[in-house]
Amino acid sequence: MLTAYYAPHNSFSRFIPSLALAADLRGVARVVDGDTLALWDTRIRLHALHAPEIDEPRGREARDVLRAIVEPKPITCRAVDRDRYGRIVADCENAEMQEGGGAGETEEARG
Repeated sequence: MLTAYYAPHNSFSRFIPSLALAADLRGVARVVDGDTLALWDTRIRLHALHAPEIDEPRGREARDVLRAIVEPKPITCRAVDRDRYGRIVADCENAEMQEGGGAGETEEARG
């Protein structure tokens, strides 16, 4: 499971219908940066994960590692909150992770 930085409940949470956070989001996501995905027009911040911004040192490397894990495989995300920017904060996994591959292991790491 992809996890990391947790954003605690905030003022956005009061305006989110509970069903929006309860439903799983599924599909093929596009990696925005090292800790954010886009699933259709929805931005998803990975729960408990903090990576450098794309323009910071190692930001592009963080994005590329996440791409190797996520793209182009279907993922399932379970929303847990919204952050201060309105993005869904979620725990996400793909079939490889469900089978025990683990988020931190790419082919390079296993090889």
